[in-house]
Amino acid sequence: MSEQVPISHLRKQVSNRLLNKFNTLGLKNVDEISHIKLEDFRLLKSVGTKTVEEFIELQEKLKNDPESLVKVSADQGFFSFDIDSEVNCINIKYLKDSISNKLRKTFEKMGLTTINDVIKITPDYLSIQASVGKTTVDEFNSLLSIVFTTPDILIKESIKYSPRLLPQNINDDFFSNVDNLVIEYFNILNDSKAQDILSKRYGLLGNKQYTLEEIGIFYELTRERIRQIEENQVSRINLLLSGNILKKPFCYANKKIVSTFDDLYNIFQDQLFITETDALDQLKEKLVTKNISPRPIVFFVFELLGFTNGKYEDVGYFYRTGSLDNNQFHKVCNSIIAILQQSVKPISLFDLVIKLKRSKITPSKEIIEHAISIIPYIELRIIGTDKSFQLTFTKLTSLKDMAYRILSEKHEVLHSNDIFRELQHQLVTRGQKPRDSVRSLNNQMASDDRFKAIGRTGKWILSEWNYNTQSIIELVLDAFHHYNAPCSVKMIVDHINSFRSDIRPQSVPSILLQHKDKFLKIDRGRYILREWRNSYPDAKEIGDENEIVDADRLHEYLRDIYRVTLKKELLLKELQEKLEKYDVFWSESYCHVRFNKCPYLIKLKKGIKNYYYFNKEVKIPDQGKTSSKLEILNQNIIEYINNSRDKLLPLRSIVNHFYSQGEIRANIYGVINKHNNIFNKEEHNGVVYLSMKKDQVTTQNEQEQNAKHIENIKKGEGRKIEFKSSLRWDFRRNEVNKDLELVVIKALAAFLNTDGGNLYIGIDDYSNIIGIDLDLKTLKKQNEDGLILYFNQLMTQYFEKSVFGFIDHSIISIADKKVFYVKVLKSSKPVYVRIENDKIFVIRAAASVQHLDIEEATNYITKHWNS
Repeated sequence: MSEQVPISHLRKQVSNRLLNKFNTLGLKNVDEISHIKLEDFRLLKSVGTKTVEEFIELQEKLKNDPESLVKVSADQGFFSFDIDSEVNCINIKYLKDSISNKLRKTFEKMGLTTINDVIKITPDYLSIQASVGKTTVDEFNSLLSIVFTTPDILIKESIKYSPRLLPQNINDDFFSNVDNLVIEYFNILNDSKAQDILSKRYGLLGNKQYTLEEIGIFYELTRERIRQIEENQVSRINLLLSGNILKKPFCYANKKIVSTFDDLYNIFQDQLFITETDALDQLKEKLVTKNISPRPIVFFVFELLGFTNGKYEDVGYFYRTGSLDNNQFHKVCNSIIAILQQSVKPISLFDLVIKLKRSKITPSKEIIEHAISIIPYIELRIIGTDKSFQLTFTKLTSLKDMAYRILSEKHEVLHSNDIFRELQHQLVTRGQKPRDSVRSLNNQMASDDRFKAIGRTGKWILSEWNYNTQSIIELVLDAFHHYNAPCSVKMIVDHINSFRSDIRPQSVPSILLQHKDKFLKIDRGRYILREWRNSYPDAKEIGDENEIVDADRLHEYLRDIYRVTLKKELLLKELQEKLEKYDVFWSESYCHVRFNKCPYLIKLKKGIKNYYYFNKEVKIPDQGKTSSKLEILNQNIIEYINNSRDKLLPLRSIVNHFYSQGEIRANIYGVINKHNNIFNKEEHNGVVYLSMKKDQVTTQNEQEQNAKHIENIKKGEGRKIEFKSSLRWDFRRNEVNKDLELVVIKALAAFLNTDGGNLYIGIDDYSNIIGIDLDLKTLKKQNEDGLILYFNQLMTQYFEKSVFGFIDHSIISIADKKVFYVKVLKSSKPVYVRIENDKIFVIRAAASVQHLDIEEATNYITKHWNS
């Protein structure tokens, strides 16, 4: 009996110094002390003479009088903490052979019900109780001797007299039966602590679910000890539901519960991993009930089946494998997500396993497959017979990754606006909030090597496509060098589309018109490079193709189209394509405008489609140009006369020259006759000559500049042209808005940091001339000088003074309205806008101002100014 006394219970009989040495040796009970050799004990560190003497004395006592140790320990009540829990929980009312009725009644009066209660008292304490004599005390000591030496006698006696456990309220609900069984099991066990621990761990009997650590804090026990109690009770209830008779306490479960539990075990015995959803579906199918939900008793039953429950994100699961725990499984899931986020594109299971195996985490292929099935935002992609996996669109970490996914899936050239539109659609359809802006998307793609921009079109491709990324102007030049001969627009378009299908045919005439310094026209529809001019004496400047096709020519083209085609009605798209054969490459929007204004075309809507009929009976009216076009024609005539060797030119030759460029004869004569204050007509030998009046020669430069302004306004906003309705007057609020001033300043900074440009204040986004009269009224000095002074103050506020040398501004008059014009040159160094204690850096992109962050600005400055 003495051998079972724990080392810790000797603290009243030996010094702490000796107990510490026993702990160093790893001794647990008194029996192990007797096996320690004195020579080995002397070798311990810091063992003095007194400690050795005390050790020898203790060994002598163990050899000659071991029972004294038992008596002292029993008197001090130490054994109650070390008796086996199976003995501790025995109810004394079932010990009818070992305890007399008198002793049992004494225990009941004292409130003692279990062996655990009995061994907490000492014989001396029992002897002072009323009506307790020496015989009762001797019987108590005899019971203690049995508890400490031969507890199996008490266990068998308890099994003999204890009742069997049967769940109450038997019904068809399996989980209710399990609930009742657990309740009755704990009632018989009479271990309130174990019941409370198990209930709180699994949320049973109406309890909240707690962690091992939280329960340990309450009971002042270690996390490991709580886990051991939980594991012990779960294994016992598992045996009960498996049909085994528990001897301690003696009980068995209802056969119906055991049968159902056995069926469930057979269903799930081959599964190592299963999601909560799949588990509940199988339970509903097996138990034929529709009311099963992930309530605590369900999780508890799966624990009894050998599973451990876990959760990743919002998806619960059960697993049964010794090589896996929740933390390890979460690491596997997070590693898979990280790999898929890095890949962006779908990745096969084979490649995914390889990448994971190469990392520090080396899970089995089976665990990887389980992880893929449990992560809610992994999509399966099947291409042919190949299976691959990718993250859902909403879990991609950045705009550039989303753009990469879109371009990869569509595998076509897309404009940044189209990419962003598709990106927003993908997010919104998945219930996510829209992201940032097109500007941010462009910045991210520009800083990523996976993307390539196609010229300055705003279109993007993936670098891995090995796609031709030349700008349109470079492609047009390449077409001329390819043919090495005069080219029509159709020839250029055919050559470009042979390897770049994203270029629209309408873009080619626009390029020819915008780059007059590179191209010349030799006849209707054919063009050459300007450097070939010496070989083609008939070469001339290119005019706007949209203006060349006047009402007369458009009537001829359409008449031919309807005569050749068998259809009486054509869609707008069909007319647009057929006009390309006449080298008229109009955009769909421009076709819509021109066709709707044509009196000889009748528009008819059928459903959602618009058809056009050709009306042969309508006579074409003599349509003139708008006032702005006539003004441009006027300036062109002035420029033509001034650039000629002879300032006196035949009127017929002037008219023929502009007629060959597509102008209407009536318009030419009308402009000359209207501006008789500018032009002077003289007749010699029956021929009328035209010259400039002497008083107009001095204003020629102003007129040229005015014509250029009108031409800029006509073109609309672009990379080098910006319109602002006002400097500080808000037309929507009908009041002064100083925030508009900062918008103007940013526009200037963007021009300075790019390639310069022209800013017009007093013109709205639709090229309508509004003027600056309302701005002038908001100033203290309400005149032109006051506006110029205020503008200079704004630049001083936001810019360094070195910027002033690159900005020239003035107030001009267009269409009888005052417009504030600012000409901006490219700055020789980066220009920042100072806003309070911060600085921002902006550039010009297409027709907008684009903000750059620190990293983007650094890269841009390095490339822009170093080059």
